[in-house]
Amino acid sequence: VFAGKKSAQIREILISESAWEEMTCLFAPSLDACVSMLGKILKKMSNKNGISQTEESEFAFLLTNYIKQTLTFREWQRNADGNQRLHFLINIYGAKEDGGEVVLRPFIVNPDELMLTPADVVEFNSQVINVDRQRHPEWFR
Repeated sequence: VFAGKKSAQIREILISESAWEEMTCLFAPSLDACVSMLGKILKKMSNKNGISQTEESEFAFLLTNYIKQTLTFREWQRNADGNQRLHFLINIYGAKEDGGEVVLRPFIVNPDELMLTPADVVEFNSQVINVDRQRHPEWFR
């Protein structure tokens, strides 16, 4: 799930378990490269701009490889029960003075229910945004 700060949009992306396993390869882009490429695509999506067919075809691959390289995901892997579902959310922050670059802020939630409701997503995002405003005010300028 992605949430953009300026547009208050929430988008849900589902990746099947089989696709999840297939999309990691030995030649996956680095975490920095994934952030850069995903940031550009997500910024276009959050501003309601269309993305190219190339970007659309790369999106799931980049997203999967980004998630798998984050410390957030590795920590979840270490602590998750065998049957626990991954609810990986990403907040998108963009500072005006950084040339249009975005900050991807991943976090994981473990609700009691199988699926997150839109209200759950809004509540979890609000909590994370409040913490991020205190710890990283530069993300909100």
